[in-house]
Amino acid sequence: MSDAAMDPLPNPPPPVVKTEQAEKNNNPSSSNHITLRVKDQNQNEVYFRIKKSAPLKMLMDGYCVKNRVEFNTFAFLFDGKNLRSDQTPEEAGLEDNDEIDVFDHQLGGCIVG
Repeated sequence: MSDAAMDPLPNPPPPVVKTEQAEKNNNPSSSNHITLRVKDQNQNEVYFRIKKSAPLKMLMDGYCVKNRVEFNTFAFLFDGKNLRSDQTPEEAGLEDNDEIDVFDHQLGGCIVG
């Protein structure tokens, strides 16, 4: 056997203990993103993680692609107010884990009499 095989192993480094605050400081992007829940009329939910400064169009497009529907066939609402595709979550007042409701656009509305 060689002498190198007989050398003791070096001391392992001490364990690193991270506090919640230290993790936030090391991962600044965690505070730049929020998770939003998109719920349709059938109570189906889809979760999206998006930057607070990103346009909601990214979320809306993602929802439409996932559900294989056209963008202009749905209305996205938060607290009963229509969300615009050019708004950001910050501008719309959305916070982490908020729910966005999705409704089919209603056609018609004419009273036949």
